[in-house]
Amino acid sequence: MKRQKRKDSSKTRRKAKVPKLSESEKPDSAYNSSIDSEDEAEVEKPSGTEDVASPEKDDAAIAAATTGAGKTKIVGLYKPPTHEELQTLKETENLFQSNLMRLQITELLAEVKPKKSAVLDEFLHQLRDVLMTLPSSEPVDLCEALTQVPKTVAYPLRLSLDKAKGKFKFLPPSTIKIAGSYLLQTLVKPDLNVDVVMVMPEGCLQAKDHLNYRYFHKRALYLCRVAGHLKKKKSSLGLSAVSFATSGGDPLRPVLVLKLKGKGVAKYTVKLHTSMPEHYFKTSRLTPDKANIRRGFLTGTASEADGNDGEDVHLATPHYNTTLLCEMGSMDRHLHTIYSAIEGFPGMADAIALCKVWARQRGLDKGYGGFSGFHFAMLLCVLLELKKINKLMSSYQIVRVLFQYLTDWPGSGIAMETSDPTAPSLDVFSSCFDVVFIDSSGFLNLCASMSSDQLEFLKHEAAQSLRCLDNQTVNGFEAFFMKKVPFVQQFDAFCHIEASALATVCVVDDQLVQLDATLWPLPYALRSVMPVIKRGLGKRVTLVTTKLFPDREWPVSEESPDFLSGHVTVGLLLDAEHAYSLLDMGPAADSSEASEFRTFWGDKSELRRFQDASINEAVVWNGRSFAERRTICHQVIQHLLKRHAHIEPSAVAYSITILDRLLSHPSYKGFIGPSLESSDMMCECTGEEVTKEVLTTFEKLSKELRQLSDLPLAITSLQPISAVFRHAEAFPPLPWNGKMTSGLRAPQDENCQDKCFYPCDTALPPYVPALEVICQLEASGKWPDELDAIGKIKTAFYIKMHKLLGQSSVLSSPTVDYIDILMDGYVFRVRIHYPRELALMRELSGKLSSGAADALQQRVMVMERREVFLPLHTSTLNGLHQQYSAYGNGARLCKRWTAAHLLSNHLSDEAIELVVAHLFISPAPYTVPGSALCVLLRFLDLMAHFDWASDPLIVNLNHELKASDLSEVSARFNTNRTHHPSMFISTSYDRFSSCWTRPNPTHPVLIRAQQLAKESLAVLSQQLQEYGCRADVDFLQAFRTPLQDYNVLLHLNRKMVVAPELCVSTIPTVGEIPSLPFKRKHHFSCLPVIDFNVVEKYVKELERFYSEFGLFFYDKYGSNCVAVAWKPHAFICHPFKTSHVHCRTPVDSARSKEKSPAMVAPDVKAITDDFQVLGEGLVKSIDVQCDPPVVSGDTS
Repeated sequence: MKRQKRKDSSKTRRKAKVPKLSESEKPDSAYNSSIDSEDEAEVEKPSGTEDVASPEKDDAAIAAATTGAGKTKIVGLYKPPTHEELQTLKETENLFQSNLMRLQITELLAEVKPKKSAVLDEFLHQLRDVLMTLPSSEPVDLCEALTQVPKTVAYPLRLSLDKAKGKFKFLPPSTIKIAGSYLLQTLVKPDLNVDVVMVMPEGCLQAKDHLNYRYFHKRALYLCRVAGHLKKKKSSLGLSAVSFATSGGDPLRPVLVLKLKGKGVAKYTVKLHTSMPEHYFKTSRLTPDKANIRRGFLTGTASEADGNDGEDVHLATPHYNTTLLCEMGSMDRHLHTIYSAIEGFPGMADAIALCKVWARQRGLDKGYGGFSGFHFAMLLCVLLELKKINKLMSSYQIVRVLFQYLTDWPGSGIAMETSDPTAPSLDVFSSCFDVVFIDSSGFLNLCASMSSDQLEFLKHEAAQSLRCLDNQTVNGFEAFFMKKVPFVQQFDAFCHIEASALATVCVVDDQLVQLDATLWPLPYALRSVMPVIKRGLGKRVTLVTTKLFPDREWPVSEESPDFLSGHVTVGLLLDAEHAYSLLDMGPAADSSEASEFRTFWGDKSELRRFQDASINEAVVWNGRSFAERRTICHQVIQHLLKRHAHIEPSAVAYSITILDRLLSHPSYKGFIGPSLESSDMMCECTGEEVTKEVLTTFEKLSKELRQLSDLPLAITSLQPISAVFRHAEAFPPLPWNGKMTSGLRAPQDENCQDKCFYPCDTALPPYVPALEVICQLEASGKWPDELDAIGKIKTAFYIKMHKLLGQSSVLSSPTVDYIDILMDGYVFRVRIHYPRELALMRELSGKLSSGAADALQQRVMVMERREVFLPLHTSTLNGLHQQYSAYGNGARLCKRWTAAHLLSNHLSDEAIELVVAHLFISPAPYTVPGSALCVLLRFLDLMAHFDWASDPLIVNLNHELKASDLSEVSARFNTNRTHHPSMFISTSYDRFSSCWTRPNPTHPVLIRAQQLAKESLAVLSQQLQEYGCRADVDFLQAFRTPLQDYNVLLHLNRKMVVAPELCVSTIPTVGEIPSLPFKRKHHFSCLPVIDFNVVEKYVKELERFYSEFGLFFYDKYGSNCVAVAWKPHAFICHPFKTSHVHCRTPVDSARSKEKSPAMVAPDVKAITDDFQVLGEGLVKSIDVQCDPPVVSGDTS
């Protein structure tokens, strides 16, 4: 039965037809069929809606299988596949990547394609009747035509009519036509736009309307009259709104947008376009090398040369001419072209729909210069002409061929077959346009608005998507069609240029260089600026492109928006190998290219002698710190725009440093060097130099320990496990300067010993973290088999190390479990790892009682994490950082966000690091991130939208897991989902236990983290898109957590908080972070107080004693607040029991029976008092925001 169902579904899909256009020789009547014809073409029911076979039918078939004398008749599910079924399976094998891919594509198409709407057809008939009966007007001079515009409608063009010549007369449309995807049945949700074309009668036009914006003035006036009439008919037509909008992002061609209301049509939008009669103007006048805008008309210094067609080729207006050609019946012609190709070719119709989904997910189809579904459809027509696709191919095959063709876009351009011998050559178009795609008329360039960098971006995305489909370890369908790929997450850095400053590029000596740029100069300015930026950046970037100018929509009663407001966004994909190079090497000083190099770079170019004795031109950039080197691309762009476009550096902002203040410590500049403490630094110092210092000191320690020759067993390896050795510590620790502070008690005090400082009761000592190191000794058969004996031998080793290090004047302090060693101001905590110890502990746990066994298993888990998993984790992620330099700062920024939302004790550092590593190892559908900002945006997107409940996050470190391993992890996860943590992360060294997310985060905390990530992503993305990188924008807003959702807030004494200056609320949003001096000390007499974080210890105590009542949240980076969320189930009243009275108080019983047992509930007042007592000296005040509801429970 299942096979039969699949066969029927396949047949239904193959039989789906596009409604035929009657009388192909009469395009007008054909295209009017949607409105004029009552006999609508029926759309077959999509596959997947057939009745599903019932189990009863299958049982009946099995029961009837045996008939006659031993003869067996096999029917139903057990019947051998028929020829048609085998053919379907063969088609799936040949036409699709897999059966799963075929099913997914079928379901996707069924989901995105709308059903035929009879209500919409009825509305289109009503609209046609209204438009065809519009009242005419008397002819008036074009310069006075605004008097005929209804008072409720504003003129949609920002062009003056004062100098316009000619007459304007309004007449109802000569024809109303349906165009676009609606007739072709290739509409795709959610943008269900129905394009309606109003053909303006010849009586509205004049012979020379192609000159000086005359036609576009008349077009705008025509739309104003239609808009005014439709506003009066809003109620009768069922319209919710009438507005203007740009078409393809072009302000010169506004369209009317009609929003419908009512059941069945509210999801549709009708767009009213205008058109002139086809061939109204001679196409020879509209070739790209002709000029149809007179400079004298714009400047007012000369009369308009109406009778002279001898235009100066240097003043050609190719984009203006193309816009006129688009108005000359092009929508009808293109509809006919696409329909001729799509007829009897259902695979092509489905491929167009799939391409629309793909382009919309990446934001490539909307705006000026976009590549829309129409362009995909026309490109498929080209492929059909070239016989690269045929009508037997599936939609999946067609999409693959199309995308491969996109990646190999011909440099000379694309031209469809044309029958017009007067059409210009491709060379003519190539000299006027960046991208050339000529339609069948031979005159219209369909990609006239697309720039070369936007084409490169399109090709890049097509190639990236094909790689996703070919990668067997990636869900190709998810990455190709389902994953939304916003512009702000696609690029590593953004350069924002003020639009008003960019517009001046088109003006030289108060005259327009490009006459096309009269109304909207930004696209033309970018065509001159972008090559300069690309050349200047060179190898530093792999891709540079501008964000598409979006379509703008505004009410008809308001003036059109200012298209020169805001900023232009340039996206950069960085090449990590070259992006931060301090030097741009030029040609040899005596070469012919040297002069051009100096002309391009100006005063930045200088002669330099290099180590090989060569003397070359070179450009050197500022880069005194790692953070400043990340701004080199910004420095390049600012310099070149100032030199070549006269754009001031203040008008150019850069995104890569906007969050650096979150990773900056006030003492970092002083640590790097006194010269950096001055305010001439272009950015904050973010601590990479400190990490480098830690690694250097560790190498020194390793050398010192390996030279301890008197140890009974030689040291074979020293593996650091702290986050700083993975370049992922949010704030790499500065070396201790050895200062005596009020928070320390000196060794000579009676309670001090072993040359160690101890904290006092009145103040907080400086925080010095312990950098953990795992030490392995050479193998020996003399280790005992008892756990206590192993522990004592380890302690003996620590004591021996202490004595030997003392001979080298190295301070250390041995304990039972480890030894602390002070080296150049850093404290390293060394632990010895004996591999057999874990096996002995597991063996012993099987012999103990349940309680003791659980405690021992807990010890095993902690030791395994620290001594087995963490060394592997650290070495692997350190290697990942060496391969991708953005990993370290990206992980640090993500940790900062997590802590800022008070999740420090719920999401472990290791779990965050693995999630970030996943973004680098499996970046599809993106490229590998190249900046911390890009990492943060993708981290928030992953946290917010990943289905943690249904899928494991598999981090394939070093690509050690093969396809079979990935399948096994997923299978075991789905089999035992309830036994796994809420957030399951699988790695090559920990496939099935997810040790870093056990037991935290719990399900409620994970849900909150997802909500916070979703809101933070929305805020940060909106800021980047709307405001650019302006200095007055508060980009720290995404790091400020709401506190109103918590029940209790414990406000802490700022003096007892470690590094309170790091708290997000204290970081200035504008200006530099105040710098603190730093002085080194090279000789120490005592060890500092190690790992003394009062807030962290306080929260652990709260969790230890009060975790049954609530969840505790805090920020370990300087926050002065601990938040408490009560657990609702903990406040259910229960019968009194002597073993169950901790922090509880009697309550009135809800039952009236005399023998009802006494009920108890948690005492919030007593609990909060305990919080105060436990945090004496630390807790300043307690704010109870809301009490938990006390619910009566069952007394049984």
